[in-house]
Amino acid sequence: MQKKLINPASLVFSWFSEVGKWGFVDTLANRTVLCHHPMHIMVLEVLHTLRGYSHQHQSGLYANEVRSLKHQVLCVKASNGSEIACGLYHDIKPLITKSGAEYYKSVYAILFNRMLEPGYAQIINIRMNDLALKSWQKAAIIPGRNIIVLKPAKDHAAIETRDDFYYKPQIIKKGSRDDLYVATRPQQEKLKAYFTEYFKPAKPEPMHALEAGLESQTFLEKDKTS
Repeated sequence: MQKKLINPASLVFSWFSEVGKWGFVDTLANRTVLCHHPMHIMVLEVLHTLRGYSHQHQSGLYANEVRSLKHQVLCVKASNGSEIACGLYHDIKPLITKSGAEYYKSVYAILFNRMLEPGYAQIINIRMNDLALKSWQKAAIIPGRNIIVLKPAKDHAAIETRDDFYYKPQIIKKGSRDDLYVATRPQQEKLKAYFTEYFKPAKPEPMHALEAGLESQTFLEKDKTS
């Protein structure tokens, strides 16, 4: 049996467009923690995934993460274990959209404190779609040594719709920081090791020792009678 992989990201952030802030869900306290100050990150890996909610299954939807939508298979499942669809994104998009799943960009990064002290650096995951994804794409962010600043929305930057107001995040690319890149090698190696295992092709389950013994005994008995 394969050893269960533990994702090294300590927190999973998303954009809360109703209030114009980045935040994460504290599952232990069952509350949302909002960031009122800019977040300083260094991007290590950008992946693709699918998430959502299925009214049919009365369950959340999730999928594996891939580096290429064109060449790697996505398997969408409900939280109750039911498989919704499995295939390349282009092929399953109509079905998963109907089911309630949406595309998300999954960004793995190193989060620094406001003083950019390497000793406080930690690996985080940021899931983005809709307004946050548009801001990310506009900023043309790619993995590298640049410091990226994720800011709360400005008060006047609300987008008015028929029913409510929504905010777009500010995503700013700062200069390269080779010193921080070098100082955070341990976190980089930890994430690299995780993805090496995550993207490794699945191996067939090893035969149970008893089954292996029985198969060997059967083979020997056939050999004696031949």
